[in-house]
Amino acid sequence: MRLRDIGRPEGSAFSAPTPLGASPDGQKVAFILRRADPGSNSYCLGLVVVSRDGAVRLLDQGGELATASLDGEGGRMPTGVPEVWAPRWSPDGGQIAFLRRDSGITQLWIVSANGGKARAITHGKVDIETFAWSVDGRSLLVASRPAILADRARVDAEGLGGWLYDRREVPTVPPYLFLQN
Repeated sequence: MRLRDIGRPEGSAFSAPTPLGASPDGQKVAFILRRADPGSNSYCLGLVVVSRDGAVRLLDQGGELATASLDGEGGRMPTGVPEVWAPRWSPDGGQIAFLRRDSGITQLWIVSANGGKARAITHGKVDIETFAWSVDGRSLLVASRPAILADRARVDAEGLGGWLYDRREVPTVPPYLFLQN
């Protein structure tokens, strides 16, 4: 149960995204390391950088396990499968941006590639789903779904009067988990 992993074991069979973020010079790779902790019923997570010469550095530790969701007919449904997030190096190789989930929300974090304290650079109320560095490395572009908060409120309000069984209904999934896009 204390095995460490960095991606999905079936990933190569299903064209899953790579968990590895290569540095611009090709000499290092960054990834999020996960380890289950049965004693606390949680995961230990960390941002790791491995150099071509074999040196290993832990640049950040913390956060919560995030699970992937599927977009489907009428909404999103959580899968329970760990999300795979590849860290991304700035174009000059000086910084690494990565996604980290704390207090139920996924935010964008950044840390110096040489070490130091990682810091959250977004502080939104909805998950950051993906991001990219600008070409010049001076900005980060983020994507999120802010309308999901209104969708959750609408589903909660609908639930007060009973559930409408329409195309959104999946009998094996609680309605509050299958949210409208």
